[in-house]
Amino acid sequence: MMHSLRFLALVMCVTIATACDAFEETTINEDEASEQIERYVNEAVDVLPEQARLEPLGSSTSAPCDEGRIDWVNVERSYWVEDLPKEDAQRNIELIYDHWEESGYELVSESKSDDVTISFKNPEDSFTMDASVNGDGAILISVISPCIWAEGTPQ
Repeated sequence: MMHSLRFLALVMCVTIATACDAFEETTINEDEASEQIERYVNEAVDVLPEQARLEPLGSSTSAPCDEGRIDWVNVERSYWVEDLPKEDAQRNIELIYDHWEESGYELVSESKSDDVTISFKNPEDSFTMDASVNGDGAILISVISPCIWAEGTPQ
């Protein structure tokens, strides 16, 4: 009986330690995620012709993650790329694709239907970058952070 109780106590300690460890993960905060998003967007635009200009689509948003964690959010930001000839949209998406691939990001998905969309993920920080061209030749770049603690890692 005593052996069973010790074993049960050991199992409970390991379970509790493991569950708590899941929330010990160190993350950046929302402001730092927004800054990283801006870097990714600017790096993508830097490979486009120099007249490219960004127009924010709404404001930066954060939303609860779908991972069921309390106080965990994703930060997302989207921009229209303006002042580029619409007829060059396909070539410009290829430039972004090449940049993300050469940067070591992993291709998540690629769609070449009416609206071309590419999606890459940086394996080092799990940020996901998307670029798409709609039927009118307009380019949209979006970046989303991984799940992070909204205020950074709790102390």
